[in-house]
Amino acid sequence: MPERETIDTVLNVFLREQRLRLSDRTYRNYEDVIRLLRHSLDGYGYTSLSDADARRWKAAFDAGDEEAFCHLFRPEKIPGQLSEFLGYFMVRKVMAGQELLKAAGTVTGKLVRWLRRRRISSRRRPASPWSARGTAHGTSRPLTDSGVCFTMSPPTRLTSMSMTSTMRTGSRIS
Repeated sequence: MPERETIDTVLNVFLREQRLRLSDRTYRNYEDVIRLLRHSLDGYGYTSLSDADARRWKAAFDAGDEEAFCHLFRPEKIPGQLSEFLGYFMVRKVMAGQELLKAAGTVTGKLVRWLRRRRISSRRRPASPWSARGTAHGTSRPLTDSGVCFTMSPPTRLTSMSMTSTMRTGSRIS
């Protein structure tokens, strides 16, 4: 990979490589999760930036680049954002079901290992609350095939009342 890779270009390469080895159905899951990860990074990643990086991001965003985070920053920022993506964004914003949460854990685990193998990320494990060695909900059973496990409380089941309340307040992903 060239020396100055961005999150956007690295995620594109990751998906291209996965396309070669995955079935169509599994690849669509990968595409969906990576699309949601990009959306999360572009919508929330700026909150953890240094002052200088935040100014760069704001200038690009204000100039109309709504995907500025993924366009500007290097992929080393990805592992540090996975906790928010998996523990907040997927649960609270996407309101993902168990199947999508499992797919997100699998895909992000593969992504982190892929980044590590290419020496793009020096992080050994995804950020908490996900752990490459943990267990799902206090049991000895891993949540995903990739070894990435859900180590926090599972999301509560939505009722029609909470769905109606969420719809009225406009809390949804576009």
